[in-house]
Amino acid sequence: MITTRCTWIPRIAAVCAIIITCGIASPASATILLTELVEPNRNNFTGTVGIRFVPNKFLIVTALGFQDAGENGLVTSHEVGIWDAVSPESSSPLLASAVIQSGTASTLVGDWRYETITPILLIPGNDYFLAGFVGSGDGDLWTDAHPAAGVSVSADAAITQDAFRSGSFGPLTTDGGGNNARWGPANMQYAVVVPEPGTYVLGLLGLTGLGLFRLGPVGWRKRSRG
Repeated sequence: MITTRCTWIPRIAAVCAIIITCGIASPASATILLTELVEPNRNNFTGTVGIRFVPNKFLIVTALGFQDAGENGLVTSHEVGIWDAVSPESSSPLLASAVIQSGTASTLVGDWRYETITPILLIPGNDYFLAGFVGSGDGDLWTDAHPAAGVSVSADAAITQDAFRSGSFGPLTTDGGGNNARWGPANMQYAVVVPEPGTYVLGLLGLTGLGLFRLGPVGWRKRSRG
């Protein structure tokens, strides 16, 4: 009986695994998505408010934050989340969330207090929601401002929509006016994924090595069994 077996596919898989494992990207220094806000001016809505954004690089998100522009602590705790924005928006899956604690327990960086999360990877060109839960009259003001009013965004992503969800914590379901405002209660810390130089070297060596394998005629080996 003649059986035919392809021997070069496992070798390709092995080389690719080595390249991926040894060439895992290393994050650069952490930064934040919203880098500057005008003074907070709203506290009259209950629900989830935030933004839809599209990264232009691979980003590793390491922490989520809620606005504390006074830098003197939050009156109440706030849940913050990041969703993979899909259609319909109400079915967008939650990728990560964190509860920013009341008072000064959560780490203050700039005008936001942060809690770390299990890191997640964001893909360039994909749409995501970043939003936090706010309560009308809860004492924690948040920013609602036009971009020209002094709201800055990292160059690693573009905000394409401000949106909200009334009454509960969840993915954003209602357009808040397109890209004409910046709703700033939620923020995130992240690192840009930068491939190690060794990734390219290993890739070249791996492909060269494949060419040196003795694969037999047209890369197939035949074995006889009685």
